Amino acid sequence: MRVKGPGGYEVEKSWDLAVRPIQPITAEKTFVRLKKGEEKTLTADLVQPYLVGTESVTLSVGSIPSFGVQALVDDLMAYPYRCLEQTTSRAMAFLFGTGRYPSAGSAKEFPDDFTREIRAAISRLTTLQRRDGSFGLWSSFDYREKWLSAYAADFLVRAKKIGFRVPDGLYRSALTWLRSSVQGGYFRGDENISSAAYAHYVLARANKGNPSKLRHFFDNYKDRFPSPMESAFAASALASYGDTNRSEQANKNVLEWIPTAMKKPDSRYDYYSSPVRQVAAVLHLTAEADLKDAELNALANRFAKQLASRKHFSTQESAWISMAALSIERWTKDYRVEANGQLWKGPGPTRMRLGSGKLKQGFSVKNVGMDDATYEIAVRGIKGTTLPPTESGFSIKRELIGEDGKAVSLADVKQGDVILARLTGKVASTSGRWTESQALIVDLLPAGLEIETVNVDESIFSMPKDVSWKESDKLFVKGRDDRYVAALKLSGGDEFGLQYLVRAVTPGSYAFPAPYVENMYRPDRFARGKVSRLEIRR
Repeated sequence: MRVKGPGGYEVEKSWDLAVRPIQPITAEKTFVRLKKGEEKTLTADLVQPYLVGTESVTLSVGSIPSFGVQALVDDLMAYPYRCLEQTTSRAMAFLFGTGRYPSAGSAKEFPDDFTREIRAAISRLTTLQRRDGSFGLWSSFDYREKWLSAYAADFLVRAKKIGFRVPDGLYRSALTWLRSSVQGGYFRGDENISSAAYAHYVLARANKGNPSKLRHFFDNYKDRFPSPMESAFAASALASYGDTNRSEQANKNVLEWIPTAMKKPDSRYDYYSSPVRQVAAVLHLTAEADLKDAELNALANRFAKQLASRKHFSTQESAWISMAALSIERWTKDYRVEANGQLWKGPGPTRMRLGSGKLKQGFSVKNVGMDDATYEIAVRGIKGTTLPPTESGFSIKRELIGEDGKAVSLADVKQGDVILARLTGKVASTSGRWTESQALIVDLLPAGLEIETVNVDESIFSMPKDVSWKESDKLFVKGRDDRYVAALKLSGGDEFGLQYLVRAVTPGSYAFPAPYVENMYRPDRFARGKVSRLEIRR
């Protein structure tokens, strides 16, 4: 906006206006082994289901899979939430998302957007660190998160090593707490054993560990590790101290697991663990430690096929997949692929974004080398058709209530009206081992509504006396410009209820996005409500 006035007065101001679709971005992936002499042609059918201008297609070609990592990093760049896990996962993925392995002093080579986000993550972690040096999930006053504290410290150690500025107090306190967490040498339960293995690994990377404590831990707990991820942590830490025998034993345990790695569909021992994370972590850790094995290479190919068949990944999974994709580039070998007449060759992978123009003309990929190659396609965008309501392990419903205590007609809302928005739902009962979930509830607002408060005094509403209502306890709640967000801890069979106040501010006709709930660490378990239409009159 530019304003001019008498006497040569002139002022100019600008604002960034967010434009958000009513539906989330969706992603689809394809992984193919391209045999010698084989040719594939990509066409505009790939982007036909998406709104024009929202679609993007990334093609990756190489001798090993890249797990569609560019699309995952793009998703994390747009991911709007910032608990301890989400903050660390985004930042860790950005450390590995440049296409070049992060080495000492390389921070100055990062793209501006990655640099900005990594610095913001470090700053955010200062607000989540507790007095003892560990970290809370949503604030420094929350309960200690043992595994995530090691995860956050891992990120800080890596970020500092490559040249990002990490406050000394934040760094020292995190490592001091890790040392204290493994000092006693006694650990009960899978989650605590896993946290201790991770802590030993991070301390070894920072050269702040205790070799004798690590040897004692490995000798007493190696047969109780809940997954091969802990063996990989131990192998790396032991190798850094020169304990070759124990390191080789830990690596042997990892290699023995490989044949069954993809056959345990629901192996979980905490909120954040999953088979996807375990495989990605093992690939990353073994490659980072320069362990090369034909079985590991075969595992990477099987893993890529599994990832291509999935649409939903937690931030935790996306981070470890990103780390694995870059680390296993150490296993690459020469390939030769002709892409639309242009020769692409390696060992390093080749990635390219394909616009709709190239796809309309047809984009061919042909293996002209002597060995098999891989090609992966990741398509992201906003679907052109409205996504229907769906329930997968959750249900969710939204009600709008006026000051008279009656349901509000979405076709007849008056500017200035104060409305109570209520979200209710249920978690499906489950017989699985891990029944608790960290649920994230998001209610996107249409442009004509603004949040008044997330702390509701019901006395302003004429609610019927016989209507019982109890709002759920929240781990976190926030009213943003364009959405209501809350995090809850729920178990199978639980019901939940949330409420907040909105005001109708701008007349017009608006699409009202669907309310949404998901298990943050099992994003295949979610529910989406119904998209509706809101009319606000003067």
